[in-house]
Amino acid sequence: MATCDYCGQTYRGWAIKDGHYRFCNTQCQKQGQVLKLLDNIALKDLDDYIARVHAGPCPTCYRPNPVDAHPSYWVYSLIVYTRWSKSFEIQCHTCARKRQLKDLVFCLACGWWGIPFGFIITPVQLIANLLAMLPKNVPSERFRQMSKLHLALQLAQRVNR
Repeated sequence: MATCDYCGQTYRGWAIKDGHYRFCNTQCQKQGQVLKLLDNIALKDLDDYIARVHAGPCPTCYRPNPVDAHPSYWVYSLIVYTRWSKSFEIQCHTCARKRQLKDLVFCLACGWWGIPFGFIITPVQLIANLLAMLPKNVPSERFRQMSKLHLALQLAQRVNR
């Protein structure tokens, strides 16, 4: 599976290649043109920017805690309907754990009630949330991708002024 350089989603199938960037669809390719602004930035400067953002502060609690792109997983089921998803938030570990615990409780209460997928997806989402709660000391690849996109959008705003 490949990862889209704009939206960060994994996908199967053909990628839309534009230079050294890969996109999952034409909409991401169009919006991802902003990433080309990063081509002129030295890799060391980009790594320094990511390290600075990783060092905090948390955008949720504003405490000077290291931040990362933390995933959270949920599932909702009702008889023959089951829906599940994961989302990423840039937060400190404490704020992320609170959100992951809320989603874990939601999965426990609302995930089991669909046939057959509720019984299959709920344990997967529960385990995924538990694993996501483990602390990590280095920036995740998802965090690096989100930080690069944020920097590219900032550069685009400066260019358009």
